[in-house]
Amino acid sequence: MAKLLMAFLACFVSSAALADYSGNWRGAGRAQTQEWQSRCDSMGFQITHENNRFSIISGRVQCGGNEMNWDPISARIIGKSLYYGIIRVGTYDENGVHIDAVDPRDGIRYIVDVVRNGRHLVYRESRWRRGAQQLAMEGVLYK
Repeated sequence: MAKLLMAFLACFVSSAALADYSGNWRGAGRAQTQEWQSRCDSMGFQITHENNRFSIISGRVQCGGNEMNWDPISARIIGKSLYYGIIRVGTYDENGVHIDAVDPRDGIRYIVDVVRNGRHLVYRESRWRRGAQQLAMEGVLYK
């Protein structure tokens, strides 16, 4: 699950050709389910871009006592579409990125929106599996 999410996050930086998404992004935000909510005191991603491939070198989010870490992963850019392997997982333009995909391994659906707003990114993510709670996260990240 974390690898697929990292692929989605790698895809959001694909708009670097249109806006500069490469670098070390750090910030804070919040997360919630139907039963709890928490401040995310630490959100961060290290992103690189080479040719038509974008990579998340590392990713980490800490919300209350919960921590999520991501392994390195890459995604391809073809036109304005984002691909993880052969699966089209989203789109992007100069205003941001939209990802809507289901991880076939565990059935978790991810919806991710990333918007570049001046010197920062506004990041929103929802994920859920049928019959399970939805997790929603959002944050603001700076270089």
